[in-house]
Amino acid sequence: MRAHTVVAGILVLATVALASQQAHAGTEIGADLDGALPVNSQGTLDGGGGFGIRLGQQIHLPALRLTPEVDYGYMHLFGANGWPDVTTHRIEGGLRLGVGELLVPFAFLHAGYGWRVSSAPVTGGGGFAIDTGVGLDLTLGPLSVGGHVGYASIAVDPNDPKWVILGLDGAIVF
Repeated sequence: MRAHTVVAGILVLATVALASQQAHAGTEIGADLDGALPVNSQGTLDGGGGFGIRLGQQIHLPALRLTPEVDYGYMHLFGANGWPDVTTHRIEGGLRLGVGELLVPFAFLHAGYGWRVSSAPVTGGGGFAIDTGVGLDLTLGPLSVGGHVGYASIAVDPNDPKWVILGLDGAIVF
């Protein structure tokens, strides 16, 4: 048997197997454990940590996962050089898009409202919030675990908090 015949047969079998899977949807609950590296602090912040909670409706097609979702994000950024700590909160809506079945690379984008809490000379306030990033999950049935990297910001003067996110994530689909 020639190699191209074998390859063509494998492609036909894979296409039939994927086409025979039906699209389905389920409620997804996810959680993130995040570290933060401030990007615009001019030496006033030193890093931090936080978490996120996500709720969405995953639409699962063969090799494609589309999840409109809402999320809450908390991040505590540690003050440096005599500056106070800053705590941020974000409530956002957005989308997560994954491609694959077992190993699922994904991208996400959320936008909404965020606020920070701090003491003088950095006061509290709120404004437009955004986070975006990419990651890779290992998915076994309804469970997925993995890691991600991203960027988050809240538009609140002065000194809008902006940070790089490095995190772990997990989710379950019901």
